[in-house]
Order: sequence, then C-alpha cells, then structure tokens
Amino acid sequence: MTAISSNLYQLDETLTQLAGEIPPVARRKLMRKIAAYLRTTNRSNITQQKAANGEKWKARKNKKIRKKMLTGFKRFIKTKSNSETATIGFFGGSHLANIHHKGKAEEGVKYPERSLIGWTDENHRVIKIMILEALEESLAFR
Repeated sequence: MTAISSNLYQLDETLTQLAGEIPPVARRKLMRKIAAYLRTTNRSNITQQKAANGEKWKARKNKKIRKKMLTGFKRFIKTKSNSETATIGFFGGSHLANIHHKGKAEEGVKYPERSLIGWTDENHRVIKIMILEALEESLAFR
C-alpha cells in the first residue's frame, strides 16, 4: 500500500513540474477551469445534502421542517484563480456558512459540522486529466 501511495505522490510531483511548462495564459485558463469544476462538484454535494466523502449530513433536530438544509450557501462558494493557484471557498458575507462547515457554536447554539467544501479522489483524478489535456494542448502548439 505504501508503494502505491508513494508512486502516486511521485506522479503528482511530476505533474506539478510538467504543469510549470504550460504557458502562463494557458495555465491561468486551466486554473480557472479547475476552480469552476471544484465549485460545481461542491455545490452538487450541498444539493444532495452530503459531505465530499459521501457521508449524509446529520439530520435536523426539528423533524417537522422537511426542506433541505443549507442549500442557500451554494451561492457563497466562490473561486479565485491565477496562473499559479486555484482556490474555492467562502469569500465575503458567508460567516454562517463557515460556522456550519466547521461545526462551531454561536449565540448558545452548537451547530453540527456539515462539510460544505471538500476534496475527493475522483476530484483528484479529474484534475490530473485536466492538467494532462492542457499540457497536451500547449505542446501541440510548440
């Protein structure tokens, strides 16, 4: 098992080095595409009321309320990207989303942790494919 994970780590390091060979304009476009993909998958998880790892969120305490929880927080998931990084998160006006994500207490109420943003092995696989496709495109134009 260690050999497999170490080989995957080496593959990731190689991909990172190869991604550095992509021209800055194409790399910026790639980072924007990666951030958009991650935002879409995390918004989908919120709609399905589950964490990134597939676990269902803890149910409401008040069983009379039947509507889905926290679906309004999808709009707070924003992306930032440049030629070096892609970031998704809650930026501005999302204090309550952070409380639910981390399971904090506020005003005497302890909210259960409901992971709103996460990362899966499937995300990792898709992003590797995106990097390889971008690398292939950039090498085709040289």
